[in-house]
Amino acid sequence: MASTQSQAVRDHWRCMTEAVRAHPGQTPQEVRERVEKAWPALTAEPGGVDYLEVEVAGFPALWAVPTGSAEDRVILSVHGGGGSGSIYTHRKLFGHLAKATGARAPLTEYHLHRPHPGPLDDTTAAYRWLLGRGTSARHIAVAGDSFGGELAISALRARELGLPTAAALMLMSPWVDMTVSNETFQTSRDTEVFFYQEVVQALASAYLAGADAKDPQASPLYADLTGLPPTFIQVGGDETLLGESLQLEQNARKAGVDAQLKVFRAQLHTFQLAAGYAPEADDAGNVVRDGIGCSVLLRSDGGCWAGRIRVSDGGRSVADDLSRGAYHVPVAAVVIFALAGRVTGCGIAQVGVQRPATVGDDPPAARVRRGAEQAGPDARACRDGLAGVHQQRRPGARAAAGAGDMAGGVGREHIQREALVRHEHRA
Repeated sequence: MASTQSQAVRDHWRCMTEAVRAHPGQTPQEVRERVEKAWPALTAEPGGVDYLEVEVAGFPALWAVPTGSAEDRVILSVHGGGGSGSIYTHRKLFGHLAKATGARAPLTEYHLHRPHPGPLDDTTAAYRWLLGRGTSARHIAVAGDSFGGELAISALRARELGLPTAAALMLMSPWVDMTVSNETFQTSRDTEVFFYQEVVQALASAYLAGADAKDPQASPLYADLTGLPPTFIQVGGDETLLGESLQLEQNARKAGVDAQLKVFRAQLHTFQLAAGYAPEADDAGNVVRDGIGCSVLLRSDGGCWAGRIRVSDGGRSVADDLSRGAYHVPVAAVVIFALAGRVTGCGIAQVGVQRPATVGDDPPAARVRRGAEQAGPDARACRDGLAGVHQQRRPGARAAAGAGDMAGGVGREHIQREALVRHEHRA
């Protein structure tokens, strides 16, 4: 059963659906402004993480730098959003990942509305930038959510360009098939609240701009995955993109990749955005810590994990026989590996996701309420339920307020110093 706190993500996507119905003619900029007001409120401040502004390959970028983190171990972080996310909507999410692993995380931008292969070129340029700074590919993991998950598999482009491949990939609800044809668009339709097949088809058409939907660089599901580094995939059990993750894991393993998939029961697309609030999102962070942490910080040869079938349910991990048809796919496609090694077993310090202290008097509920005001009369009806979920957050979990309003060009100048240390440094 899903936790009460994770309901905030479900309500967020439901609000997005209602906003689209209320304003069918809204411009991309209007969508982006709405998203950039609502998304940051879903994630708690990680605490103990500074954010440094830099420029990467001509784009604004942020370094998420946890206290005591290793300077030469990084997680290149690529946000999703389907043309409406930013480094600011996702900074807290990737801040949690950085803190969980003890690595630094550069959050990079790309052309949001440039068709394929523009965003992929931009992500590859960011990876080149890291290598050019002297960072060893053996100490780089690449993480991405949704569309950012597709871009994170830029390791394939690196391979074609003769660049060294990153040490690991972390894909959260990755969108990797622009044909939008997986059967879970039908079998999961009743549990989905936003990413219906017709919605994703529209997003895919805008990105492809006439390109072949089966182009391996646009749809990694049709690519030769040979040579990919250890790949960790997380996906919600209720989302329509579930089938793509299942097939990606299966294809990767057939290509000899150490691919590991974890399905989070009763969760939706990018549920990890509730990090610091929902136990499911925090459990996802623990997987990153144990998996990517061992791969990147120590370059383990595989001793940090073993193969148990595992599915997560409300923050708990239980063995489950998925052949009963819960996901309407063959059981062979959903072998999920539990990471047997612990962080300290890999020689990494005890770096965990700690709850930050409360700062200011602007709780997440208020930020969600203000964001919902932008969604129009039909969508406003959902705001009270979404705000109420955050008021019932986990005992002991507190949020640093104020920084949640920062997104893109909205509120950048009103960021509290506790949330973002701004530097005029240019790399």
